[in-house]
Amino acid sequence: MSFTGGCFGGANGERGFVNYFDAVCEGIGRLYIIKGGSGCGKSTLMRAAAAEAEKRGETAELIYCASDPASLDGVLFRERGVGILDGTAPHERAPRYTGAVDCIVDLGEYLNVKRLRERAPELVELTDRKSALYERAYGLLSAAGEIRRQISLLTEEALLWNKAFAAARRIAAKHAGGGEGGVSLRPRTAFCAAGRAEAEDYGCSAVYAVHDPYDAAYCFYRALLAACLEYGIPVTLSPDETSPQRIEALRLDTDGVLFKTGETEDAAGTVNLERFVDREALKRTRARRRFLEKARASLTEAAREALAEARALHCAIEDIYVPAMNFDRVDRRKNALIKEIFA
Repeated sequence: MSFTGGCFGGANGERGFVNYFDAVCEGIGRLYIIKGGSGCGKSTLMRAAAAEAEKRGETAELIYCASDPASLDGVLFRERGVGILDGTAPHERAPRYTGAVDCIVDLGEYLNVKRLRERAPELVELTDRKSALYERAYGLLSAAGEIRRQISLLTEEALLWNKAFAAARRIAAKHAGGGEGGVSLRPRTAFCAAGRAEAEDYGCSAVYAVHDPYDAAYCFYRALLAACLEYGIPVTLSPDETSPQRIEALRLDTDGVLFKTGETEDAAGTVNLERFVDREALKRTRARRRFLEKARASLTEAAREALAEARALHCAIEDIYVPAMNFDRVDRRKNALIKEIFA
């Protein structure tokens, strides 16, 4: 079952901004890379293209912005092998095979540059303050990530690895389809100004909730991934929104079944990770874990606040760019691009 849902194209986390465009766009043969300032209509253009695909009965995979999930960073039309990406920072992208595979669509051509230059000092100040806030957020998330690793070391000492691997192998055996396996990547979550965000249209046929009171789900997913590879099951991984080296969800692509951390309405079942820990061993480190968890939560909230401040500045920057745009010309370019894609 091929992946057809929405996902995120990047992540704000302990390693700074992580760009997942290459992984998400795997298999796409033609890319339109959109350039232009804030508020120039990039996301609107992509939504219009997605609406055209829907009108034609075709599938559009939406790629959400990790900093503002209400905006798009891309849209893919796999049936046509075509995609549109936002090629501006922090996921800046240039053509690799200009014309043959990818090309630039520069909406910045429709800006009133003279009008923008009149407000250049204000734009520079807002942009620099926004960048500084992102750096602050990444520093805080890096510190929170180090504390999380210390918590994980304590938790892993209490894990019953044999039980976890045995459960993972039983799950994989039920879904084995005699294929060749393989691993794809589609981020399902992101960390933004509002906190943790999820792609609600992440493609799956059924969901199994992974109950994880100890932040140890990544260990179960590691075991499940190994079992799936052993049984030749192709899988789609979703990296953790702030710790990209961890898996936060795993989809078995033979039948589209998704295992994801947290409570889920209408879940087909639950994997209770309390079965895979030695509770007596956990009790011995409870005080240390609670102290570390409080510190991590405080740092993570401070990072969220920094991202919220950065988001407010981004809106202020948009307020300067929008009046300087010639949206009639943007609309003509948008319509021509959609016509070209769906010709």
